[in-house]
Amino acid sequence: MIIDKIENAKIYAGISKSIARGLDILNNIDLSLTTDVKHNEEDLFYMLQRYQTGPAKEPKIEAHKQYIDIQYVVSGEEILQYSPITDLNLVDPYNEQKDVAFYKTPANINEIILTSGMFCILFPQDGHNLRIQVNEPKAIFKVLIKVKI
Repeated sequence: MIIDKIENAKIYAGISKSIARGLDILNNIDLSLTTDVKHNEEDLFYMLQRYQTGPAKEPKIEAHKQYIDIQYVVSGEEILQYSPITDLNLVDPYNEQKDVAFYKTPANINEIILTSGMFCILFPQDGHNLRIQVNEPKAIFKVLIKVKI
C-alpha cells in the first residue's frame, strides 16, 4: 500500500507503465465534470465518484486479484481501513467475475484518514474498506482508477 499527496505522484511512476499512466490521469483529468463517469483504456479504467461517507456498514475488508486500485480524494475525507490479507480470515471466497474477495474485519484494524489531495495505491495483498465517515457523514469526490495486473 502507498499513501501520499498528489504532488508526489510522479515518485511512484516507476512501479509500472500502467500505474504511471493512472497517476498521469490523476494529474490531467477534467475534474469539472458534474456527473460520475467511467472511462476505459487498454490496461485500466477509471471512474469519477461522488458519494456520502457514513458509518462502517459492511464489516468486511475487500481485496482484488486482477486490478490494483488507485484512489484519489479530490475533496472531502474518509477513513481507509487496511490490513494485509495474510492477517485476515476469509468470509466470501474470491469472485473472479467481480474481482473481489471479502475478509472479516478484525477488532484492531488499521485506520488512516484520507483527505483532499491524498491518494492511495492498493495492491492485491492489501485488504481495504473505504467510504467510512471521519466524524460525521460528508460529501466526497474521488477518482478511482483500476489498473490491470
